[in-house]
Amino acid sequence: KISLMRRFYMTDHEIMRRIANSKYVFKLNYLELEKFHKFLSSPENSLKIVSDDNRVHLFYCNSLRFVMNYMSAWYALKSIFQAQLKENHLSVTDNFREKYNIQITKRFAENDFALFFEACRNVFIHEGIPFAKLKMNLGPQFSLSIMINVDELQKSEYFKKKGEKYAAGKEEIDFFDVCKCHYQEY
Repeated sequence: KISLMRRFYMTDHEIMRRIANSKYVFKLNYLELEKFHKFLSSPENSLKIVSDDNRVHLFYCNSLRFVMNYMSAWYALKSIFQAQLKENHLSVTDNFREKYNIQITKRFAENDFALFFEACRNVFIHEGIPFAKLKMNLGPQFSLSIMINVDELQKSEYFKKKGEKYAAGKEEIDFFDVCKCHYQEY
């Protein structure tokens, strides 16, 4: 029987170029999220938004869009690198592969925050984004946040396996802060 599917193999150079492109997209998505958040962190801009229902809805949708774009870009970057190593498409030494697997275990499989982030990404992609609310602090440290209710996340099977440990004891989570912490860590 002849297979109609032919496996496509890339050179190490092509794989690294694609990884670099994915890393660039990941970084760009974070910078766009950060720029959006900084713009909204000024009281004069935020107060213009909350004075109009259409602007509030646009802010809400754009906030979720920037968060989703960032999470998706991170997942794509992580996935392409892991897939290439797993399938032995990258020419690396056994020593490198062993050290890489140790780092992956530490940074992802044994890291509650990383597991939470991936669980949220899975919930958002496969089930849609749970209801989020806008939270404005008008005090001396003005802030505008997009908050996701932990109870809503916990309803998902995608979340229960990976996200609960980090979210324990929290009622809601600021997703601008989550993305900022995630970007700084990874």
